[in-house]
Amino acid sequence: SVLMTGSLVAVAASFGWGALTDRLGPRRVMTMVLATWCAGLGLAAAAPSAGVFWLGGPLVGAGLGGIWVAGRTLLIQLVPADRLGEFLGLYGLTEKSAAVLGPLVWALIVDHLFAGWGPVRYRIAVVSLLGFVVLGMWVLRKVPQPGRPAAGAVTA
Repeated sequence: SVLMTGSLVAVAASFGWGALTDRLGPRRVMTMVLATWCAGLGLAAAAPSAGVFWLGGPLVGAGLGGIWVAGRTLLIQLVPADRLGEFLGLYGLTEKSAAVLGPLVWALIVDHLFAGWGPVRYRIAVVSLLGFVVLGMWVLRKVPQPGRPAAGAVTA
């Protein structure tokens, strides 16, 4: 199914994202990963046929592999070494919160807010996930590039 295919692509793509992260840096790669998610979710939401929908799933899977690689690398490079355990714990809590929030929003849209809208309600739910990704891209733009001082940072 689409879920299994996306998961397999995620594992395979994580190797490519890792190489790109080493070459381009984690923040730039995170932006590329989120753009991949936008493309995949956009295709899935607008898919005029099952074939186009099947293109969206692997793109989202590839993006998932990138999140695994670039997200943790970005965190490790931004956080002081003596606080890394604390921040990795917060990162894990954030992942678990997203694993609850995403399906909850999906269920609210599909089963409650747009329950009488037929199959269109699923497209609306996919667009809501796309909204979360766009919000993530908006937040990411203020994250400093590791290795470069943040704007306004005092350097010694």
